[in-house]
Amino acid sequence: LVQKGFAGAIFVGGLPEELPLAYHAGGIPVIHIDRPSLNRSIGSVMPDNLTGAYEVAQYLVKLGHRRISFFGVDSDPVAEARLAGLERALREGGLSFNTRDFINGGYEVKPAHDAMKNYLATPRKNLPTAIFAINDESAVGVLKALNEHGLRVPEDVSLTGFDDVELASHSQPPLTTVRIPRLEMGRTGARNLIAQIESRSAIPASTVLPTEVVIRKSCAVPRAT
Repeated sequence: LVQKGFAGAIFVGGLPEELPLAYHAGGIPVIHIDRPSLNRSIGSVMPDNLTGAYEVAQYLVKLGHRRISFFGVDSDPVAEARLAGLERALREGGLSFNTRDFINGGYEVKPAHDAMKNYLATPRKNLPTAIFAINDESAVGVLKALNEHGLRVPEDVSLTGFDDVELASHSQPPLTTVRIPRLEMGRTGARNLIAQIESRSAIPASTVLPTEVVIRKSCAVPRAT
């Protein structure tokens, strides 16, 4: 980028933090989309992860779920915000999140599938009645592992994702999830970056955009035990 003389750069998703920091240090305006920056001098555009997670978790609590597992990753700011939303919904329902219900499984289908298989292979007294997956890809991996274990979604276990990628509406059953405003995130990121390019004194903006719960067929009232 420095050699070719680009005016700025947009970084999307979970790229290593060293990349935007290096470009920023080289004097190239940069912005993050869908991931917060650890450097306050780099702007970002984020979906409201905490509120989106809170709202979909609140939906599970209202259905009657009292034990909800969080399927995510360790030491990740996006996962931390989504877990905080789940914890808030549980607290408001007079419940609490138990760390034993945290499943470390990643953002992609295969690692999620493998992690869920390992979780199910460990003898347990009982399972959570619902699983909140960090994103839709991991939810699909979880869904596959549940099916292979003889558990039905949503009859035996309810399942939610996050992001509302195209895959979510085509899974079986279609996935209840949280839609993030991708188009507006891109537009906002581009506008913010152009403002930095046109005025090097412009303060990098950090913008949070609202999300929307999308209810499909992967959640139900928990089965009586």
